[in-house]
Amino acid sequence: CNLCGYSCFKENTLSDHIAAVHLGEKPHECSECNAKFSLNSQLSLHVRTVHEGKKPHKCPECDYSCEARGNLNAHISRVHEGKKPFACVQCDSRFPQKKDLQHHIDSVHEKKKPFKCDSCDKYFSLKHNLNGHIKSVHEKVKPFSCTKVNCDTTFTSKSKMNRHIE
Repeated sequence: CNLCGYSCFKENTLSDHIAAVHLGEKPHECSECNAKFSLNSQLSLHVRTVHEGKKPHKCPECDYSCEARGNLNAHISRVHEGKKPFACVQCDSRFPQKKDLQHHIDSVHEKKKPFKCDSCDKYFSLKHNLNGHIKSVHEKVKPFSCTKVNCDTTFTSKSKMNRHIE
């Protein structure tokens, strides 16, 4: 790949890489929940794990289960062994996954915030944070309910609910 140096053997694999990684194309849509994916294999994995509940690989130390053996090994290394093999060269931070390191570099050191809210022009470093912002601020969704007796207060985040309870 001329853009990032990724290499592969097949031309169509390179085309898939460019479309998914650099163009952000997600042409494969789940018929049950409308989630979109770059690759058909990602859609298939989504259907098996989310809608069919197939997660045959179980962690021996907790309730975590997943579809792929490699994901289980990564979970054990990251969660139970506390391994953080990916180090930032600009500071002392370490991360359990390469994607976490890349996000750190992008958001902390390069100050990138590529995800823009169409309603208020606010920017976010993670799409997950943008989605949470839209739900809580613009759609007024408050999915977390106080667990105290006779309290009907709802909250946009679990942390806000916990502060209320304490």
